Amino acid sequence: EHPGGDKILMGAGGSVEPFWALYAVHKNPHVLELFEKYRIGNLSSSDVGAHVKDMDDPYGNEPRRHVALKPSSKKPFNAEPPLPLLADNLITPNELFYVRNHLPVPDVDASTYELDITDEETDKEKVLTLDAIKKYPSTQ
Repeated sequence: EHPGGDKILMGAGGSVEPFWALYAVHKNPHVLELFEKYRIGNLSSSDVGAHVKDMDDPYGNEPRRHVALKPSSKKPFNAEPPLPLLADNLITPNELFYVRNHLPVPDVDASTYELDITDEETDKEKVLTLDAIKKYPSTQ
């Protein structure tokens, strides 16, 4: 019944380390304590990391964040602005807006990025480049 159950099954019969690295929010003491009752045994030190030795850190390309943000987790990055900063302005500046991620921020090549969208009512498809998306008006 885990919300990521279908992703967990992708590791069936193999290493779950790539998924563990990606869904790093689970590396918190309260989660590890919960998992402890399901531990079957321990890997030998020679086997630890064998399935991920060539895998880069999926969070290695995360953007720099404003230093005033208060992180609740670093991988994935989740943070909120300090309350005094929220009280200073009616509108929170973008760089101080809260951050809530489940996965790494995608590494996007702006020159080749495309977004495929479909209008549910007409079934018409449209492909937008990043430059086309940026031409739409911004609202706050």
